[in-house]
Amino acid sequence: MIHKTYTRTLTIWVMSALLFCLLVGCAAKKPFWGDPKTGLILVYRLEPGQTLRYHTSSTQNATQEMMGQSMNIQTNSTSDYTVTGNGRDAQKNILTTVTIDTIGIVTTDPQGERTVDLTPIIGKSFGLTLSSLGKEMVFSGTDSLQVEFGPMGGGTRNAQSFFRNPFPDLPENPVTIGSTWTTRDEQVEPQSGMEITITTQTTNILDGFETIDGTECLRIKSQATGTLDGTGEQMGMSMTLEGDLEASSTWYLTYKKGVFVKATSNSFMEGTVMVSGQTNMTIPITQESKAEVRLVP
Repeated sequence: MIHKTYTRTLTIWVMSALLFCLLVGCAAKKPFWGDPKTGLILVYRLEPGQTLRYHTSSTQNATQEMMGQSMNIQTNSTSDYTVTGNGRDAQKNILTTVTIDTIGIVTTDPQGERTVDLTPIIGKSFGLTLSSLGKEMVFSGTDSLQVEFGPMGGGTRNAQSFFRNPFPDLPENPVTIGSTWTTRDEQVEPQSGMEITITTQTTNILDGFETIDGTECLRIKSQATGTLDGTGEQMGMSMTLEGDLEASSTWYLTYKKGVFVKATSNSFMEGTVMVSGQTNMTIPITQESKAEVRLVP
């Protein structure tokens, strides 16, 4: 009897141990971020209390032809901002606080160099709720953070204008190397007395792996096309803008930690502003831009 009981107990223990090993083995083979061969699950994983600090820089060179003369305008901007995780809401969206640590904009044109007074928003914070795929859901507290650009620079803007797309959009389904996904976006921006609607469609491809600052990251390459449509008024004259844009970018994600690490982009815009009123004219405009965003270690 003792022998049979011992044998039965041993058998149950062995089977339990085998089952445990199988479960642990499966978990080890299939972590929550997926597998490069069968598909990686890409999501952002900002934890409560976790902080991410980013540095951005961009240069825009615009040329416009007016009354037979060409005018060049260059705008350089930099910023440092911190994103802090505050947990998740009932829909599992990520709650964050964005703090604008530093920001500066310098514009150079034939009249000289001008800077924008951004002190009203430096050191200030606002709330941002976004999905795990990077979709911006809700901005809060940005209406009180206002910057005056003047009538020639776009009037008054709030802090939301500078942080519309802090994280690139991720795919809804698991992806392997070579997989593609498409994202669409529409946003409205004030610029030179006009409200400009920018509509874009972006094709992303999971290009490969690359080590950034000692961390293995996924490298994603993106190509975007879009349109610009705007109407407004300046100095008593009505204005209409029509334009097309194209852009390319390369960005990086630590897929195991779910952290956006770096992005570089180039874009080109070509459009026409039609002015009517006391003077009727058509102003061709082109603009080239370069930008970089990177996580500060």
